[in-house]
Amino acid sequence: MSASECQVAIRGKLRGTRLLAAALRELSSTASWCNEEPLSWEALAARLGVSRQAIAIKPAVVEAYHSAKKDVAAFKGGSPQAVVRRSLEQRVAEMQKKLDERDRQLNVWIEKWATVEYNCRRYGHDPDKILEPLVKPNRALT
Repeated sequence: MSASECQVAIRGKLRGTRLLAAALRELSSTASWCNEEPLSWEALAARLGVSRQAIAIKPAVVEAYHSAKKDVAAFKGGSPQAVVRRSLEQRVAEMQKKLDERDRQLNVWIEKWATVEYNCRRYGHDPDKILEPLVKPNRALT
């Protein structure tokens, strides 16, 4: 199996979060879209080995696609050596968005652990014992 066939076989299995991560990774590389084929839904789908619909229904990919489209247009407008940098406000906004998402994830985990603790108490178990280290098994041969 050649390297390109291997890549196609791997790409053919992109679904869910792996597809989302691969699409965002491809869209983040502005330089590759400037030097090679133009950025389009068809070109992105071809690079990932999936259909256009599979990537176009993901809101994060659509947002990243439009952002990459603007970046590519700005990159092509300047000199080839120009480096397009996001403004400080854009970087702060992206970091705030990531922080908000992580706060949301933390709150979900806190809710789950509160439920576990409540159920432990409800069924007469000590919730503090759940996180104690396991007793080492006695495997001595006699």
